[in-house]
Amino acid sequence: MSFNLYQIIVSAFVGGVAVFLFNRWARLLDRGSEKEERTEGKIEKVDGQARASIARVETEFRKALDDLKAGMAGSIMDLAVRLTRVEETVRHLPSGEQIDKLIDRLSLVEREVGVIGTKIDGWAETVRMVRDHIMQNERPR
Repeated sequence: MSFNLYQIIVSAFVGGVAVFLFNRWARLLDRGSEKEERTEGKIEKVDGQARASIARVETEFRKALDDLKAGMAGSIMDLAVRLTRVEETVRHLPSGEQIDKLIDRLSLVEREVGVIGTKIDGWAETVRMVRDHIMQNERPR
């Protein structure tokens, strides 16, 4: 087998092109991994920022919830005290039956006071007449 100069040059050229293409391909793979590393770095950065934001919002919500619970606890205690006072007051109020009896008694008292008033008016007229009679008899004649 004899090689001529043309075959050697073509072989060298093809080998050079193959090495060149192999190097290009290797660089592209390296760039892809660099790009992936940069992308992963950006993703990790954004992920860290997102986690920090979520933690901050969660902390704010927990604080607001705790404040709301504390405020409601005070309000609930205030309402419990007020309800106890109302229950104690209601316990001492008369029942509907007792109120009906009281109304009946007040009506009776009202009628009796009316009768007494009528009698006093009659007595007043009698006293007036007696006074007028006494006054007329005491006048000098």
